[in-house]
Amino acid sequence: MAKLLEPTLGPSTFRGAPGEDPLKWLKEYDRVANFNKWDDMMCLANVYFFLDGTVRQWYVNNEDALDSWEAFKNGLSGLFGDRQK
Repeated sequence: MAKLLEPTLGPSTFRGAPGEDPLKWLKEYDRVANFNKWDDMMCLANVYFFLDGTVRQWYVNNEDALDSWEAFKNGLSGLFGDRQK
């Protein structure tokens, strides 16, 4: 008998636009990751697919330096946190 795949959820896409709060988005992402049973390595591997525009370009340009989930979260909130104002 074939095993049914468990459903997975995805967070909203983060673009880094004015008014977007990276901390709020990271909290949503962490909730989704918890539901999907992603560890930090999977969080980092999957995050590319939920970024767009300026944020995705920032990630691509800095991917080598963003070598842990913690480094990604710190970089994202540090750089894009000012744009929520």
